[in-house]
Parts: sequence; structure tokens; C-alpha cells
Amino acid sequence: MSKEDQILPTIRDSDASTGSFNAAQAALQAEQEAEIRDKVQKIRDMENKLAAEIELTASLEQCVVELEAENKKLATSSKQAIKIADERAKKVEEKAKDELKAIEAQIYQLKRALDDARQKQKEEADRASSASMLRIEEEKRKWEQAERAKATLAQTEKKMGIVKKKKGGGINCFG
Repeated sequence: MSKEDQILPTIRDSDASTGSFNAAQAALQAEQEAEIRDKVQKIRDMENKLAAEIELTASLEQCVVELEAENKKLATSSKQAIKIADERAKKVEEKAKDELKAIEAQIYQLKRALDDARQKQKEEADRASSASMLRIEEEKRKWEQAERAKATLAQTEKKMGIVKKKKGGGINCFG
């Protein structure tokens, strides 16, 4: 038996025993019974809602606990990922620095080789220029020596009385 069924017979029994059961009282009693049924139904609805809210709250609390655990896992995982990424970045940076040093060393070597080649080329040009100058000076000395020899020969011929005939320098049209 429900609470409603227990409450209603007691009200009816108390009215029946007094003997003053008339239509007005029956209507009032029916109205009171309807109010009681409504109140009982409201209480049942509230109990059902309360039970549903309690169940929902428990589910939400469980979800919160699971989310917090997952969040801790993600935080730990992200910290590890950041640590790994930092380590990799350091390795890449060190490798890049090493490669940069190697490239700088190669550039330095190439610059030295270029400077050496330029110096050699300059020295060779200077030597060639010097050799050319020496050859020119040698030719000039030979020319001067030949001129002196020619002058000496001319003086000797003059002293000896030898006169050389001039060779014709061109066509003599007039005579």
C-alpha cells in the first residue's frame, strides 16, 4: 500500500464515524483527497528528480576525476614531449654550429688559396715583367753596342780612307 492509500481511508473513516456525511463534506473531502494526491505526486516527482540529480552528480564527479587523471597524463606527456623537443633542438643547433664552423674553415682555406694564387700570379707577372724589362734593356744595350760598333767602324773606315757607296734608296726618275 502506498502512503496515499493509507492516508485517504483514515480520512474517510473519521468522517463516516461522525455521521455527518453530506454532499458538501463529500465535495470538501474529495477536494482534500485530490490535494493530498497532488502533494504526494509532487513529493514522488521531487524524489525522482532528486535521485536523478544525485545520479547525475555522481556521474559528473566521476567524469571530473577521469578528466583530472587524463589532464595529469597529458601534462606529463607534454612535459616529456617538450623535454624531447628541447633535446632535439639542442642537438640540431650543435650540429648546425659544427657545420657552420666547418664551412667557415673551408671559406678561410679557399680565401687563403685565392690569396696565394693571386700572389703567385702577381709574382709571375712581376717576373715576366722583369724578364721583359731585362730583355728590353738587353736589346737596348745590344743596340747601343751595335751603334758604337758602327760608329767605330765608320771612324776606322774614315781613317783608312774607305768611302762606301750609298745604296740607292729608291727609284731615281730624273737621272
